[in-house]
Amino acid sequence: MTPLNIKHEIVHAKKSDTNPAFYQATHKEIVEHFPGYNLIYTDGSLSGSKAAYAAVLVDEAFTLRLPDKSFIFTAEMYDLLIAFQQIEKRSKKHFIIFSDSKSALRALQSKYWTNPLILQLIEQHHFLSTVV
Repeated sequence: MTPLNIKHEIVHAKKSDTNPAFYQATHKEIVEHFPGYNLIYTDGSLSGSKAAYAAVLVDEAFTLRLPDKSFIFTAEMYDLLIAFQQIEKRSKKHFIIFSDSKSALRALQSKYWTNPLILQLIEQHHFLSTVV
């Protein structure tokens, strides 16, 4: 199975202690290193007992509110899943997904996939890596 290529340049920094200029500069470096790649931004959010996720591509955004009392981890995994699904639907071949979820990225790199959503993401990535 093709391993996920996850870069941790941005997620190592603690948000509260990091100047936003660092994030902007690191983002710019990544984008410049991969010219012509299509960018996808994902985010999950939790407010009280309400969770939602979003995936934003250049030409459209996908958002969905999850059932009450959903976990932020679930929202972060779903935003990655919708990103993978959108990649599959497009004729373009090269994508970078920007995610700020350390837990979701670590789970995808783990070898202990017991969560069905993680398994679905790993399978989707494997499929994409063989056809895209």
